[in-house]
Amino acid sequence: MTKSILTKTPFKDNKIAIAVICYLLIVLSIIGFSAIAKWTIINSGLSYDFENLLKLDFKSYFSLLGIVFLILLQFYATYRLSIKIKSLELNNWSRFSCLISSVLLSIPIYYLFNFQMGYFPFYLSITSFLFLADLFIDRRDTSIIWIIFWMITLCSLSAVLLFNYYLKFDLNTKVDFAKSLVNEKDDTFISELRAFDQKIDDINLLSFLDSIPNPLKIHKVEFNQVLSDFVNDYETIDAKSKAIFNAFDKFENSMVYDQFTTMAFYKDFIKNSIAIDTNIYFEPVSNTYVLRKNQDIRLHPGGPFTVYFEFLPLDKFNTPAKLLSHTFQKYHEEPDYGVYINGVLKNTNGYHFNKLSNKAKELKVGKYISYNEKNISNLIYKVDDRTAVHVQSKFARIIKPISLFSFLFILMGITLSIIALFNTKYKFLPPQLLLKLNNISSLRRRIQLSVITLSIFSFVAIGVVTIIYFRYLSNEYDMDLIEEKNIAITADVSARLQNIDNSRNALRVLETNIHAISETHQVDIHLYDDNGKLINSSAPKLFELGFSPNLINTALLNLLKSNNGVYSSPELSKVGDLSFRNIFIPVKYDDINENLAYLQLLHAPQIKTQNNVTDFVGTLLNVYVFLFLLAGAIALAVANSITRPITVLGDQIKNFKLGRKNKKLEWDSEDELGELISNYNNMAEQLDESAMMIAKTEREGAWREMAKQVAHEIKNPLTPMKLSIQYMQRAIGSSEDPKELVNNVSNTIIEQIDNLSQIASEFSNFGTMPQGNNEKIVLNEIVETIHDLFRKRDDMDIFMTEPLDEIYVFADRNHLIRVLNNILKNAIQAIPTERRGRIDLKLYKKTGLAVVEIKDNGIGIPDHMKNKVFTPNFTTKSSGTGLGLAIAVNMMESFNGHIRFTTVPDKGTTFYIEIPLMHVKDNFEDVERISLELN
Repeated sequence: MTKSILTKTPFKDNKIAIAVICYLLIVLSIIGFSAIAKWTIINSGLSYDFENLLKLDFKSYFSLLGIVFLILLQFYATYRLSIKIKSLELNNWSRFSCLISSVLLSIPIYYLFNFQMGYFPFYLSITSFLFLADLFIDRRDTSIIWIIFWMITLCSLSAVLLFNYYLKFDLNTKVDFAKSLVNEKDDTFISELRAFDQKIDDINLLSFLDSIPNPLKIHKVEFNQVLSDFVNDYETIDAKSKAIFNAFDKFENSMVYDQFTTMAFYKDFIKNSIAIDTNIYFEPVSNTYVLRKNQDIRLHPGGPFTVYFEFLPLDKFNTPAKLLSHTFQKYHEEPDYGVYINGVLKNTNGYHFNKLSNKAKELKVGKYISYNEKNISNLIYKVDDRTAVHVQSKFARIIKPISLFSFLFILMGITLSIIALFNTKYKFLPPQLLLKLNNISSLRRRIQLSVITLSIFSFVAIGVVTIIYFRYLSNEYDMDLIEEKNIAITADVSARLQNIDNSRNALRVLETNIHAISETHQVDIHLYDDNGKLINSSAPKLFELGFSPNLINTALLNLLKSNNGVYSSPELSKVGDLSFRNIFIPVKYDDINENLAYLQLLHAPQIKTQNNVTDFVGTLLNVYVFLFLLAGAIALAVANSITRPITVLGDQIKNFKLGRKNKKLEWDSEDELGELISNYNNMAEQLDESAMMIAKTEREGAWREMAKQVAHEIKNPLTPMKLSIQYMQRAIGSSEDPKELVNNVSNTIIEQIDNLSQIASEFSNFGTMPQGNNEKIVLNEIVETIHDLFRKRDDMDIFMTEPLDEIYVFADRNHLIRVLNNILKNAIQAIPTERRGRIDLKLYKKTGLAVVEIKDNGIGIPDHMKNKVFTPNFTTKSSGTGLGLAIAVNMMESFNGHIRFTTVPDKGTTFYIEIPLMHVKDNFEDVERISLELN
């Protein structure tokens, strides 16, 4: 006989390493997602105005859908890795240590990516997410409420992350906007402009103006042709700008036909620009250069003339919509800005800029300061020593990230619905995730899903109707505003023409005041005479650069003359990407029937009205999302109120046992559930009474059966005893050795009496249901004792496998020894004599249980006998009472243990003795296992 260690494998260190790797992979996946989100929001070049979510373009929506898909993919990876961690069966402290270790290992990667957010909130979010994932896996109680909970959690964390990056992006955008407002001087351009200026003087280029007879003007085409030929000789000027030429007499009257920019415009331009030379000016905001030349005119009474060479940047020329200043500002919302040169406001698109904030004084060139004040976000950027830009916009209120959460929640809901649709058909996701649209067997889940689905359809229907109605009201409001503005402009024009003595002067007043009227009413206006020819415009460069015709087409003019009232074009007009509605207002003078002129008003959709609609829809989405969550909570409450008593009733029925007093259920309401529970209580009471009667009948039958069994077992030894005594009576007289005869008969009788005593003891043990003296014991010692007891057999091989670490159970030592003895004896007796026996005795832990496994290579148990193995009086042996396993089962129940078996005919049987582990630390540590072989 030899004893040897066959295997010795360390598990604990491997499990710790696997857990750390799994947690680290989860953390790295979150960091990777954060890096993708950062690049997408800040560096991708797409528009992500989370303050106006409903104005995003298709690419932005599609990328947000991709982000939602990445969120779900990352969660699924977390789910799979968490299941792997759970399967390692580490205790809570070990799992927490692994989690913290993985977080610490990921810190260098966090700093490598420079996430531009605080370390503490970032890792607090990650740690909270991992704890929630562990809790979710531990509970394994998946439901629709869990799905909604995870949607809330994932969308909340993602909304905070994305909005944080949006604020960074918005800040960078404001800085870039501030930089773009102020253009640096182009020295090459200025050098060529100076050369051009000198050439004008050298060749007396403007001398041709002497030939203009009074009161005529020079034609625009001729004027441009004479000057543009010289400008084209300068490469930088020609490549970077579009030139506009204007000439004015000393009365500030334009000397060029079809040129509508006024002398006042150029004076204001020079006032707000930087003087490069005495006659060269640069306006850094519009990146426009103006060259001013004075030309003495001897023959014309309007002399001397002032000629302006205006050089517009090509980007403005390529965006004609920007030439419609008022209309463009209404259609394209941009931050308010003020450009300060030497502390003086030079250019602004707002009315609330005045003095430059003191915060700008300490700024260095190229730096900026950002601050919030009275719900206004402010940014001051120092361009150079002289120039600073102040940018203002609305402060991002708390409702904006909530709107982003709602938007992500809706996108995720749609995405999950699509995934569930495909998963229902192709079944590629684990069933525990409940992402299927059919086979929802749980009543509670069906109720929850029904309430939630009904809520969704209700919200969608109400939302669509509300949005359509609100858009209708918005359009009506826009039309009312247009009508009010038309009335106001008509009244303004009438007031300005009230004291004019003739129609010629009236037209002159209109031409002079068109810019003032446009500025007062904040709308771009074109003025046409009664023949449809353009006289003046608040956006003159639109015509000077050839983007719009300066004549009303004949059909429209005839319509205006016949209509004699305000005419609104049925179709929207477009300049570039700018759409607007044309309104024509006839101007009358002195109650004459003829129209003096026509005003064309360009009404763009009010950006404020559009924003109101957008904000309303966004708020509506927020309200509906939170109403949806409220509906989910109501669904949970309603479903639980219905299913909780049914669940309790089901548990009670599951635990219902005949022969003992079953607890009645209490229900206060007299509803359908109350009636059901009342019927259950009545049924339980009737069953208890029936069970008592059945138990009494069974006891009487059991006693009769027991009496028969006892009589049968006693009769067996009584027969040889009787025969022995009769033999002694006959033989005692003729026996040569009476003493030997008496001894032989006595021995036979004593042996049979011992059998009777054993039979009485076994029946006594079975009848008394032995009470265990449970205590903390080391199961390894019990198994080793049994092994030592049976190993000294030469007719079979016995093997034992047990862990090195001790396994503790709370049980009765003697009962355990008796149970193991009985099963091991049965195993030995089940092996045929012609077969060399082999018994494997194993001890191990499995999901909170200590398991002793006894496997033999005997004849097995036939199928028709499997159900009788633990029945009293059942035996396959020629002798014995058949009470051994029945007594073993009773003993195991005394410490909540169980016995089960598996068998293969003619191959052998394996018995499993399962005992609950004690909740001590050693029982939940990872163990090594050794195998002992006995030869």
